[in-house]
Amino acid sequence: MIKHLKLVAPSWDELFVDTIRLAEMIESSGFKPDVIVAIARGGWIIGRLLSDFMAQPNITDIRVEFYKDIYATEPKPRITQSIGTDIKGLKVLVADDVADTGESLIITVEYLKSLGAEDVKVATIYVKPWSKIRPDYYVKKTDAWIIFPHEVRETIDKLYLKWASEGKTIDWMLKTLVDSGMKREYAEYFLKKASRSDENYTVA
Repeated sequence: MIKHLKLVAPSWDELFVDTIRLAEMIESSGFKPDVIVAIARGGWIIGRLLSDFMAQPNITDIRVEFYKDIYATEPKPRITQSIGTDIKGLKVLVADDVADTGESLIITVEYLKSLGAEDVKVATIYVKPWSKIRPDYYVKKTDAWIIFPHEVRETIDKLYLKWASEGKTIDWMLKTLVDSGMKREYAEYFLKKASRSDENYTVA
């Protein structure tokens, strides 16, 4: 566990602008995808924006989930929802919000190539230093825990449980979230939801 957890909370506006930058990188490279494949769920927003910014209406998605084999010490990725279109001979752009471990991106690229894709490129907004794959296109590198605007409640619920188990107060949690860049009213709203679902914790 990271001793001093770093957080960053990009706003919708920041994500919008960063995705414009991502689209420009892809177009500047000369790569023209025939189809965009968004990795569910984080890649949905990025994939849809890229579809618009790059004027490429052909978009589909794929779901990768992690399971733990009885002989494995770490969860392994597997495809649990395939794409809904034929990509044989096509140039494919894989879209996701972040390359964290990189495992889901690696298995996705391998899978798409096995389906006969002519070329597969990966585009993400963020990449973590420890990712096992370096996206072909990315905007930012960070080692922080990213609180995306499209998964605020999900992330705050996880952070709340961690912090509550460490004895952190609601005031401390609120300040930490606001310092990360999150609007105070959003932080307050979702912290209240998280605390109300925890019968063992009292809101300060």
